[in-house]
Amino acid sequence: MDALIVLLKSLYSTLYHSLRDAQGTGGWTALAVMSGLSFAYGVLHILLPGHQKAVISAYFLSENARYGQGFLVGLLFAVIHAISAIVLPLILRLVLKMTMSGVTQFTGRQMQLFAVVGIMLMAVLLFAWKLREIPELRRRAHLVRVRRQLGFDLHDRLETAYEPIPWKRLLPFVFFAALLPCPDTIIFMASLAIGAWGPGLAAVASMSLGMALTLTIIALVVIVSKRSGRALARGSHGWVGVFTIEMAALVVLVLFALLLLGGATGPYG
Repeated sequence: MDALIVLLKSLYSTLYHSLRDAQGTGGWTALAVMSGLSFAYGVLHILLPGHQKAVISAYFLSENARYGQGFLVGLLFAVIHAISAIVLPLILRLVLKMTMSGVTQFTGRQMQLFAVVGIMLMAVLLFAWKLREIPELRRRAHLVRVRRQLGFDLHDRLETAYEPIPWKRLLPFVFFAALLPCPDTIIFMASLAIGAWGPGLAAVASMSLGMALTLTIIALVVIVSKRSGRALARGSHGWVGVFTIEMAALVVLVLFALLLLGGATGPYG
């Protein structure tokens, strides 16, 4: 982890200087190099201890998602994150005439506060939604008794049906997770300060795609692990175990949001 931090610091410094090269006489080659550095930074940045990785892992552990939704989350995250990293700083900088330090402080705290509150509300609502599944667990326990009495095997039918996560539960979560601030906002503000609009936009887009790639892989790993765990749940005790893990994941999500909330409301810096 220490080596990764040193690498990211070096990569960030190189990326910052490459902004000037892309804006100057470097042309398309310099722009391509800067975009590649941004993409690599986005991929590696998510591997550090941080919010998006933990939030998305806990969310997919609490849901029964399809593989396609793991890919969809990565795509939506890249789009929403890039837009939020560009639009809000532009409004603060150009419309409200805030200084670069003021923009950095505002986006670092207010965006995190808004995103954390949204994630916390989503986790609480999902927790309440999960409580409604308790009668279903009882029904399944009854079916196990019937199966044993009649010799039927209903396990495959019960445990291999994966309905997609409803949009009303998936989209709000992705939206709030993508709003959590990252270094791409600072890079974009630096590009504005030197008049490098084009390279700044390219850097944000490339960094968001890199982050989305890592998050997509993480989401798919969690989905595969969750499916493997559910496949082992044969009987009422197994289903209760899966249900307990799902509830625990939502509790972790709330606790993590509270931790981020303390950082958003505490002294800046």
